[in-house]
Amino acid sequence: MHDARHKGGPGRRPHRRPLEHGDLSLLILSLIQDTPRHGYDLITQIETRTAGAYKPSPGVMYPALEVLQDMGHVEIVPNGSKKVYHITAEGKAKLTEAEDDLARISDKLVRLAAPSVRAAVHQLHDAVKSYMRENDVSETERAEIVEILDEAYQKIGALKANDDDS
Repeated sequence: MHDARHKGGPGRRPHRRPLEHGDLSLLILSLIQDTPRHGYDLITQIETRTAGAYKPSPGVMYPALEVLQDMGHVEIVPNGSKKVYHITAEGKAKLTEAEDDLARISDKLVRLAAPSVRAAVHQLHDAVKSYMRENDVSETERAEIVEILDEAYQKIGALKANDDDS
């Protein structure tokens, strides 16, 4: 029996949260401290800071904002049809006491934004699969795709050879 969070069956790692419990709240406070923001803006700011690696869903963002409001760390100032969240004195105090956690969260965001080999492999796989499925691929195109993939394989293999020479 395997964990329901596993994708693809046994042997696969479970899906991990990009941020630890409580980190999202601190990140939200730090973003609001910089500039008062509405919920969707917070979602896009986090997505931008992680180069698309993490985009909190509205189902995660808005409950986190409600908790911050209940704790007195943020207040809502209506702006037209949008609720703009502003940090309160209590929220600023929370950020001050959590400086070490904020540094750790910032490091995590930088790592999330770093190019991922796994993501690149998935993109390549998806590109080849999509092209093959959506096009009437000729033998010439098929051979060209194989040549491109073989060239990538050889270049990656050469990296190891270069390391051995050093």
